[in-house]
Amino acid sequence: MLKSEAQYVQNTAQIAAGSDYPAMGAVITTSGFQLSNTKNPQGVLQMVQNFHNFVSRKLNINQVKLKWKKPLNTQSAGNVKSYQTVPGNNQCF
Repeated sequence: MLKSEAQYVQNTAQIAAGSDYPAMGAVITTSGFQLSNTKNPQGVLQMVQNFHNFVSRKLNINQVKLKWKKPLNTQSAGNVKSYQTVPGNNQCF
């Protein structure tokens, strides 16, 4: 029952507000439902944590698998879709 009510409010808000998202949000909140968190841009990430070479028997001799944990300033896990890895200044890798 609650799910169908939520769907009704969402459909009504979309019809009434069109692409005016603040008005759509107002319709939803005045109906008694809360809005989910709005997406914010992540910004520049810090260095990844625990960067290391992962050993696996499934890899060929000339392959390497790298693993790391997300940076500390990540707001949520879904914000970061990919990382760009670049070599450092030293020759030790």
